[in-house]
Amino acid sequence: MTTINNNFNVNTLIDTIQNAKREWINTVLTDETQSKAAVAVLEAETSFAKSLTETTQKYFDAITDVVSGK
Repeated sequence: MTTINNNFNVNTLIDTIQNAKREWINTVLTDETQSKAAVAVLEAETSFAKSLTETTQKYFDAITDVVSGK
């Protein structure tokens, strides 16, 4: 689970934003070909964002461990 702290789950935030984007795509793009392509881009974007946050969290956790002497 990717977290900045115990009370904030970054993946939940990403999912909330991406679901709003998906809803917008499904509302605005009525052509199925266009909407499928847009959703595919959105899914790739979601995967990238989650991967980036996980890597960033691991980086900062490692820095924190070094600074705190763990």
